[in-house]
Amino acid sequence: MTNVEKVCRVKPAHNPAFFFILVVVAFLLNGQAKGNGVTDSTANLPEVRVGSEIEFFPYAFVDKNGQPAGFSIELIYAVSNAMGLKITISTGTWDKVWNGLAEGQLDVLPIVAKIPERTKFVDFSLPHTETFDAFFVRQGTPPIKNIMEAKGKEIVVMRSDAAHHELIGRNFQGHIVLVNTIPEGLLLISSGKHDAFLCSKLIGIMTVNKHKIKGLAAGPPIQDYKRVFSFAVKKGNTDLLEKLNQGLLIVKTNGEYNRIYEKWLSAEEPWKKFEKYIRPIGGAIIAIIFISGLWIVLLQLQIRKRKESEEQLMTLYSSMAEGLANHEIVYKNGNAIDYIITDVNPAFERITSITRSSALGKKATDLYQIQTPPYLEIYARVASGGGPEHFETFYPPMEKHFSISVFSPGKGKFATVFTDITERKLAEEKAQSLGDAIAREKDRLSALLDSIADEIWFADTAGKFTLVNPSGAQEFKIDTAESTDVRELAVSLEVLRPDKSPRPVEEAPPLRALRGEVVRNLEEIIRTPVSGELRYRQVSSSPVRDATRNIIGSISVVRDITSLKKAESALQESEEKYRTLVQYAPAGIYEVDFPSGRFTQVNDAMCRILGYTSDELLAMNAFDVLDDDGKARFSERIGKTQTGEKPEEDVEYRVRKKDGHLIWGLLNTTLRRKDGKIVGATVVAHDITARKRAEELFHLSELKYRRLFEAAKDGILILDFETGLIVDANPFLLDLLGFSSADLLTKHLWDLGIFKDIAASKEAYTELQNKEIIRYENLPLETKDGKKRSVEFVSNVYLVDDKKVIQCNIRDITERKMAEEDRERLLTELKQHAEQMALANQELEAFSYSVSHDLRNPLNAIITNTEVLAEEVGAKPGTDMHTAMTHITQSAKRMAHVITDLLTLSGISRRKIELQKVDLSEMAQEFFSELKASNPQREVQIKIQPELTLNADPGLLKILVENLLRNAWKFTSQRKVASIELGSLEKDGNQYYFIRDNGVGFDMKESDKLFKPYKRLHSTQEYKGTGIGLAIAKRVVEKHGGAIWAESEKEKGATFYFRFA
Repeated sequence: MTNVEKVCRVKPAHNPAFFFILVVVAFLLNGQAKGNGVTDSTANLPEVRVGSEIEFFPYAFVDKNGQPAGFSIELIYAVSNAMGLKITISTGTWDKVWNGLAEGQLDVLPIVAKIPERTKFVDFSLPHTETFDAFFVRQGTPPIKNIMEAKGKEIVVMRSDAAHHELIGRNFQGHIVLVNTIPEGLLLISSGKHDAFLCSKLIGIMTVNKHKIKGLAAGPPIQDYKRVFSFAVKKGNTDLLEKLNQGLLIVKTNGEYNRIYEKWLSAEEPWKKFEKYIRPIGGAIIAIIFISGLWIVLLQLQIRKRKESEEQLMTLYSSMAEGLANHEIVYKNGNAIDYIITDVNPAFERITSITRSSALGKKATDLYQIQTPPYLEIYARVASGGGPEHFETFYPPMEKHFSISVFSPGKGKFATVFTDITERKLAEEKAQSLGDAIAREKDRLSALLDSIADEIWFADTAGKFTLVNPSGAQEFKIDTAESTDVRELAVSLEVLRPDKSPRPVEEAPPLRALRGEVVRNLEEIIRTPVSGELRYRQVSSSPVRDATRNIIGSISVVRDITSLKKAESALQESEEKYRTLVQYAPAGIYEVDFPSGRFTQVNDAMCRILGYTSDELLAMNAFDVLDDDGKARFSERIGKTQTGEKPEEDVEYRVRKKDGHLIWGLLNTTLRRKDGKIVGATVVAHDITARKRAEELFHLSELKYRRLFEAAKDGILILDFETGLIVDANPFLLDLLGFSSADLLTKHLWDLGIFKDIAASKEAYTELQNKEIIRYENLPLETKDGKKRSVEFVSNVYLVDDKKVIQCNIRDITERKMAEEDRERLLTELKQHAEQMALANQELEAFSYSVSHDLRNPLNAIITNTEVLAEEVGAKPGTDMHTAMTHITQSAKRMAHVITDLLTLSGISRRKIELQKVDLSEMAQEFFSELKASNPQREVQIKIQPELTLNADPGLLKILVENLLRNAWKFTSQRKVASIELGSLEKDGNQYYFIRDNGVGFDMKESDKLFKPYKRLHSTQEYKGTGIGLAIAKRVVEKHGGAIWAESEKEKGATFYFRFA
């Protein structure tokens, strides 16, 4: 062996007889390992799945034929042959085979470094080799002697390898680079990448040699840790672990282990170093010396190996956990009748509680105090030349279960290797009992699942549904879920999130649970095959874990909540309608809590009644808005509710609004209860302030009526509707007629001669009852003393306290009739005068038009002749003649303008209006263009609102627009930058138009003069004009049935507004 790789060995025992037995045992076991086979007792064992790495030379790799090879491969084959196990080997990267074992896809890995982190997932056998790791660096680079010296460097390791776990477990302060194989890591270092590769020194050296990797140097074995290699099985597989331990002991005992070790792990034999120097020409003497020396070396090697074997066997014999016993068969007449115990190991004594001294040389019948030796038939068959056998049994005298392997070291002899499996058997029995209980619970669970209306789904780690209850199977038309793929089922369905967006397949709750998530009450919308309609479902999914917390599947519970969703939607719609009804109800509605009286809900009408916002009221209580009397009564009502009394439902309070005004409220109250206790009230509030005022006014009206009745200057009679009896008469009537109260009261109306023309008979009164009103104009009435009076008689039926009464009003119109006759005479005279005035106005307008028209020609002649005369005379500017001529011309032109405006003003009154749709914006734009052309040097900002149209007479509208725009143009002439705007606005359903400027403006105190002819607010020296333009504008607007006015402030411009009917 080298200092890189070694097998644990112990010192030999010095017992020649026992050594001889073990040699025989080893010899026979070696024969067994070479293919003696197993008995029928192992023929039914299940196949053991072995995983091997592809690049872990020399322990495990794939040879040039693609077959697994290496030390661990031959060792697992030898152990399986010794124990009669059937194995199949698959290969892969270390990461793949390790995960395969952890997940149960493999049964055993033949070479695994035993480290604490891995004991959570697997169980380890007895160790079979040890090795130390080393850092491989590029040649010329200082060696790395331990992990501390690697601090801060880039260290390459194989993924999930022992070196990987060691660096992580030691909180390595550097950068770890992961690779899948050892050659890959060594090649990275050789190519100049990273600092070092950490792995087994022996494996690294052999890999370098095998792949001829250049430029690498191995550092010394690091002492931080060592690799102890063992077989590894899945956690809890104790049966397979026991067989592997027994088989490992057997191959170590029979020498097969040494053979495999020497083949793969031993260093080159010393004498072979000199073999290349041996030459046939060395002569007989050299050959003899060499052969003698070679014989001596070989002899020494054999002695050393024999000693090592003895040491191994004695150590194994003494320290092995399994019991070992050697026996000889006792024959009689050729038949086996008993057997004698010839040797036992310490474990035999510990397991059986039988001492070595009491067992040696004894027959089984004597030792165990029974008539028939235990298992004699099996032992005799093996001792007579049969192959090794293995069986398990319960031995009643010891009340223990045993696993026994038996083989024969020679004719008539057999040896047993056994272990106490009582605990395992008890566990198996308990497991069987538990299995039966599980089966019963499974049946009960199955019955429960069948009866559950919710869908129950189970999925395995492969993403397949393995179980679904009838509810789910029926909904999705599934007979069995064993072949149903979760993803395929999800893809085939229309699945939506609650917001109606498509749900990705990977968001399916069963798949999320398989990733470790716990999904609770997730809502989904899905179109199921059975219903064909979108259904609302609520899904809860959880991962299912084994005892080691590994996920082995998922369970999902699905509930159809479509009906609930529809009910919630209907309830929400109903609540929304209720909230809308409450919120927009004309009456105030609110809720209060008892006993605090705090507002918890108020509608818009309540806010309008009190003048508060909703937030303000919700921060208050009812006491805050009541007057002192209301607070006391409200507190009393709350007290009644707390003692169980039921207060009246309708109450009236005086309530204080936010602005301080008190109003009357009628409150209709419905109490709210919780757990039988009154906790508040819902109140409908009506503002009855108007009604209260009406009642007050009614009472006041009654008082006023009585006063009016007594003081009225008209006669009033009150009659009973049914009988026609006079029940009251006011003083004025008594004075008018000259009767006393006693003369009239308790008599019928038709009994009085003074009313003979009104109610000459009962039939006439009946007509009054039916019509409920009779009116007589200019009725002649005779007083008691025979005087004639003209009266107006009106009789009406009224309700007084739900009883009909007839009130007769009698007004003395004698003087009024006389006045009416005078008025009619005056109206006739006035009408005649108006007709005369109209005729005069027509003549005046005609005269005005004629005068204005006839004055034009003389004025034009004056203007033309004056200009000609000025040219002929040759009056120079500045001379009196030129000044006089200019004054005459300007005065004549001004007079012409005045005449033109007068003609226009006169023509508007006579003009017949013809309405049509006119583009005001276009009309204003055209006139602005003319104004700008007349004075291009002015800087004027003009803003016209587009598409302003109105129904008007186009000619009159043009006169209006030109006068208003010319006015704005004139009064902005002194502005450096003038601004004139035409626009419109809507107010109170009417369309208004405006022209705004930034001119000199005017004082609003003088606005009454604005639209009167010749009333100027500025002198002609400042602004020229006739003083008639705005009067013309007003006449145009009034002709259209509209109105015009102006708003201004001195030096801040003016705005003229107008509208048409």
